[in-house]
Amino acid sequence: MAENLWVQWMHSYYFAKTGVMTYDIKASNSWIAKRILSQRGIIPEVQHEWEASFQRQKFKVSTFYNCLIDNGNRVIWRNILRNNKARPRATFCLWVSCHNRLATKVRMARLGFLPGEVTTCSLCKLEEEDMEHLFFECPITGGVWASILDWIDVKHQHQNWNAELCWISNIANRKGWKMELLKVALAETVYGIWTMRNKICFDGIGNSLCIENSIKDTILYRVWQYRKLRIHIANLML
Repeated sequence: MAENLWVQWMHSYYFAKTGVMTYDIKASNSWIAKRILSQRGIIPEVQHEWEASFQRQKFKVSTFYNCLIDNGNRVIWRNILRNNKARPRATFCLWVSCHNRLATKVRMARLGFLPGEVTTCSLCKLEEEDMEHLFFECPITGGVWASILDWIDVKHQHQNWNAELCWISNIANRKGWKMELLKVALAETVYGIWTMRNKICFDGIGNSLCIENSIKDTILYRVWQYRKLRIHIANLML
């Protein structure tokens, strides 16, 4: 564990003059570091495993996850990400989106990286580009998401980001192939839209039809790997 490059960087940058447990969180720390360090208070609950990890010089995330899974601090969207069969990059993008940390223009302006007058949506050029607008109030991204939902035969009138997240969160614990497909569809659609937005914003290229077809192809490829789901998605290829 001590030879891990990330561990070495953390110790040299954050803990060079103090220990992990006594380090004072600063405003300049990254938000990920802040989140990790803010959880130090729960260490007494898993003290036995914490000491054991030091003795064996090996930290297992799964061990601590299992210890803390019943601590009551669960987010409502946990079941959307759990066992999601989308690509890792897509599930990570979805995870960042659930934390409302994507670098939309409104967020970048709020952090001081963009002037406030250039926060117009990169896609529709009509409204300010924040999470609510980008997913899925924007007429372009809303059309993509509506098309994906219709393609997988899910009857639902899409709304803005928070409403969609609550909707899927409330049904994400259901069993069945369609729920598996919906979770993959959300992750791949969010990632596809974010990729399209970046290409248009930085390269001036990209369109909704291409990204819609790419999302569908990726969903088919990811889900086809699971034999139990193949029979149910065969009709999507027609």
